[in-house]
Amino acid sequence: MGRLSENSIVVLKKSHAITAQLEVPNDGAKGVIMAQGGAFGGWSLYVKDGKPAYGYNWFALERFKIYGDTPDSTG
Repeated sequence: MGRLSENSIVVLKKSHAITAQLEVPNDGAKGVIMAQGGAFGGWSLYVKDGKPAYGYNWFALERFKIYGDTPDSTG
């Protein structure tokens, strides 16, 4: 999927929750699941090293990253 302009989707730069149903291939998953924003603010839900991760960019002043403890299972 390509880029969508910010004005065409719901703005989730406030407190939010994300629920995603994913199909993980046998060789594992990696990459971005969903993201919103850019260099000066936003967030990203992604998979790194087989584990879920979340990054938040606060106006390019602070960046926060949270990583899950357990790898995603396949299926």
